[in-house]
Amino acid sequence: MKHHLTFKDDKSDKFWNIEVDGTSFTVTYGKTGTAGQTQTKTFDDEEKCLKEAEKLLSEKLKKGYVEDARKPQPNPVEKWKSIVDIKDLQKSLVNAFIHLVPETPFSKLLEKVIEKTTEIEVKQETLHIKFADERKVLVAGISSDRLQMVSFGELYLGDTGTFEEDLLESTSLANNEEKLPEVAISDYADWWLYHPTLKNKRKEPALCFMSHAGGNIQGPFENSVDEIFLHRLAQYLQIQELPKLETINKGGSATNFESFTLEFQKGKLELATECHGNIRSENIYCLPDQSHFVIFSIDRYEHRVFAFSPQPKETFALKEIPHQFREGGKGCKTNGNQLAILGYSNGEPVISFLEYLHQGVLTVKNTVKVNLPWKYTVSDKSAGPWTFKNDYIYMVNSVDKTCSAINFNNDTCNVFFEPDKKNDMYGEIEIGIEVVGSKIYRYTDSRVFIFDASEPGTPKLLKTKKFPMEHKAFSLVMEKLGVIAFFPLRKRAVVLWDTKTDQTYDYFMGIESVMGPMVIGDELWFIMYDQKPILVCMNVISPEAPIISTFALPKLGGKTEVDDWFQINGFCANSTDIFIFLSNNGYIHTKRPRKIP
Repeated sequence: MKHHLTFKDDKSDKFWNIEVDGTSFTVTYGKTGTAGQTQTKTFDDEEKCLKEAEKLLSEKLKKGYVEDARKPQPNPVEKWKSIVDIKDLQKSLVNAFIHLVPETPFSKLLEKVIEKTTEIEVKQETLHIKFADERKVLVAGISSDRLQMVSFGELYLGDTGTFEEDLLESTSLANNEEKLPEVAISDYADWWLYHPTLKNKRKEPALCFMSHAGGNIQGPFENSVDEIFLHRLAQYLQIQELPKLETINKGGSATNFESFTLEFQKGKLELATECHGNIRSENIYCLPDQSHFVIFSIDRYEHRVFAFSPQPKETFALKEIPHQFREGGKGCKTNGNQLAILGYSNGEPVISFLEYLHQGVLTVKNTVKVNLPWKYTVSDKSAGPWTFKNDYIYMVNSVDKTCSAINFNNDTCNVFFEPDKKNDMYGEIEIGIEVVGSKIYRYTDSRVFIFDASEPGTPKLLKTKKFPMEHKAFSLVMEKLGVIAFFPLRKRAVVLWDTKTDQTYDYFMGIESVMGPMVIGDELWFIMYDQKPILVCMNVISPEAPIISTFALPKLGGKTEVDDWFQINGFCANSTDIFIFLSNNGYIHTKRPRKIP
């Protein structure tokens, strides 16, 4: 006696098989298309066995099951048990796994992996695949004529319970509070995570890599979870010439983008008087009407203004204005036609306020001593990050962690934030402070404090967010877009924070060297070292999907690409011209493309 029944309605599609063999019968049941579950029952004699089988069959027919006229498919478990010849086995394995990696080069990699198989063993509903010279086995789930890779030693598909959310605190995913990343692959002591927001070209969640040793997230990658699992399996089997995993462009190297060529001309700055100082990228500013640029501290206490032209000439000089070079940050801030310069006079911090008049002329409007009510002595170490908005300077004390609002018109000062026991900041490193719209963003190496500055003299704390950032990072604001651009200088070149959504987006993973970022309209320009110096333009039409263009630079006279990078001292651009400043007051110049490719 042998019967094959099926049942199908709006909610289910399943089968039920029964086969009598002497004093026992075997029932197989489950969802159509799967191997199902199998149960065997044994009786004292054949008559009792047949009677019980007919009773079960009758009950199923009453419930709506119908006889399937098609020939029952062979049990897939039994199918694998019946394969003896190794060539037939390898061919069957490729056919059973190919649905996971149907595209080259990973379909070819699958063939290389299967070529190393020696035998299989069926254990319950799983297949254990053995390889030459390898004690570990690949465990695969059996479903109809398909197989699904499950594990290889300590390489598991899915979460094994070892991943903890706290591991993300030092990564770029720490501030994503809406959705935590799920574990796609447990890779011995490491993990492959599904990115909470980015998708690959298949519209699936993109994978990124997290090491147990810490550091930032690597990726995200275009490859599917099955391609990455197969890739790691092949590495453990020591298969040579593996295909490369494909990084999603928005998180990748600049070499992933098409590079365009510009025609550069060499020149030398025309100085009105001799200069003994050096140009630093952090001290170059384009003035508001973009007709001139200023280089601060080109000589001690001396700041010089140049006209934008293919051969820039010095047109104006400011002397005896204190300026403190701040490595990794800017010692000058701009606000409309005003500039504020932080410096030190007689050991005390002072801020000089300059007004831009016309044609490159700057005049000193006011100088304010930074006499803040701080608990500790004010010094170049305690005067931390600061910014300039309307009539206020917002400054952080790096020692006692307070934040103050200074009105430079009447020299009043208000401490609007002090840490308390509940909000202890011991050990946090101050990185920066920026104003976007009516909000202040003050960030350390582990979190950001967001203040409401609707009342500019008395900002109020709104909230804090996890925001891991390398301590040498610096930032600038794209005011029109409501975006803060961060340059971490470690493992990722650029992080764009959309303040409208509180979402961050990482670009150029693995890049550590960025110089001279400037905002021109909706574009972010900077020089980056990625195997060689490269000029980069990011059109931030959307922080999530900016249009990125790169431009090759000419050889600068160094013996190597690294030598060329160290030839570069600074960068400046406006709507028509681009300058890259070199040592000994030299530069290379090109016209800015009217339309970015």
